[in-house]
Amino acid sequence: MIEIYYTEEFFDDVKYLQKTGNEVIIAKLERFRQEIAIDPYTGTGHPKAMKYGFSGCWSRELSKKDRLVYRVEEQEQDGEKKIIVTILKGRGHYGDK
Repeated sequence: MIEIYYTEEFFDDVKYLQKTGNEVIIAKLERFRQEIAIDPYTGTGHPKAMKYGFSGCWSRELSKKDRLVYRVEEQEQDGEKKIIVTILKGRGHYGDK
């Protein structure tokens, strides 16, 4: 089972990207979101495990300067594996503000 949560920063990024009118990136965000709901570790956008201060996080390439960044946590609950994904941001590159 995969549960997906979103941060306010992600929603702010989506609003910003919608205002720019970049339909390609908006379409990629939606496709990545659908793929993550099936398997957060594989798919398009070159899913990559992040290191150092971003341990436990993954990124996917939206454009040369923008990444979708999300955290993946695996838990065992009643003998069933549960994956919790928190989508952190959809704009910028790793530590960018």
